[in-house]
This record gives sequence, C-alpha cells and structure tokens, in this order.
Amino acid sequence: MPKISGREVLSETTEKTQTKLLVVAGVAILAKAYQVPVQELKVAGMEFPAAIFDVSMIATLSWLYYSYVIKWVADLIGFRTWYSETTIWTTFGTRTKLDKHFIGEGVKALKAFAELERASLTAEKFNQLPQDKKDLYESFHLNVELYGTRLQHAGTKFKLISSCGHFYVWVQGFIFPTILAATGLYLLVKYGTVTGPARI
Repeated sequence: MPKISGREVLSETTEKTQTKLLVVAGVAILAKAYQVPVQELKVAGMEFPAAIFDVSMIATLSWLYYSYVIKWVADLIGFRTWYSETTIWTTFGTRTKLDKHFIGEGVKALKAFAELERASLTAEKFNQLPQDKKDLYESFHLNVELYGTRLQHAGTKFKLISSCGHFYVWVQGFIFPTILAATGLYLLVKYGTVTGPARI
C-alpha cells in the first residue's frame, strides 16, 4: 500500500476491506453480466437457489460498502490532517505550521536577506576584506541561493506528492470502489431474483 513520508495513505484494514468489496462486486457484475446460471450451483451437494445467491450478494455487498466507507472516511480525515496540521515547536515553545505558505515565505526571506547583505557591502568594502572573510561571504550567498532553490524544489515535490495522494484517496480509494459496488448492486437488483423469505 502506498506511503507518503512513511505514513500509509489508506490504512491496512481499509485496503483489506476494499479488496473484499472489489472481489464481491466483481463476482456480482460477472455473474449478472454474463448470465451465469447460479441456480445450477451446488453447495455441499445441495442446490443453491438463485434468490438466495442474489439476496446474499446484495447483503454482503451493501455491508462491505458501508464498512469500507466508514474506514475510508477515517483515513480521509487522517490524510487531510497530515497535510494541513504539520507543525513544529519553536525554541520559544510556540507551534508553527509547516505548510506551503511557511516554505514560500522562508524562500522570500532568505532571498531578501541575501539581497540586503549584497546591497550593504560595496565593492570597495568587499575588496578590503581578508581572503577568508571573502570566501565565507561568497559561500554564505551561494548557500542561501542553494537553500532557496531547494525549498522551492521541495514545494514543487510536495505539490506532486499531494496530487498523487489525492488521486489515490479519491479516485482509486473512493470513486472506483463506489462505481463497482453501485454497478454490482444495480445488476443484482435489476436482473436478479430478489424475493422476500417465504416465512416472514
């Protein structure tokens, strides 16, 4: 199962329920789409009426879908919290959010600081500095530029990872199973033999 920064996008229990849901929905779709004669199936040597198969599949598919949605919603809450509530504690004991705004402002601040330093040091003053101070100054500016570039690259990667995570959670994790479950239930109800029990 996919992980982002070591954290599962969808939990293992949700993945297992999704697998069961897809198998049951697939069996229901194939049985009805290809008109499999389920009345000819025998279980433990006994005939298996089509009505029992259809009702059992509807009940199983409905329960699995309900169970899956509950687990998926819990994972969605965790997924959204992970992306919106990433915080750190500062040395002053306050919490700071680590988000796109924080990274973007950090890049701006570093660039502004580097420009301010460059503007305040004239070429004449720079030439008067000892060689080790010149090297340190150049190294500092190079590091500021590299750090700013890395932060921007991290922001771009974060967007890509976020897009992949959202695709996995919403499309593969919700829309695809929902379409299969709805198709299976539709075919079972429309083409199945759904009748109530004789003794109720």
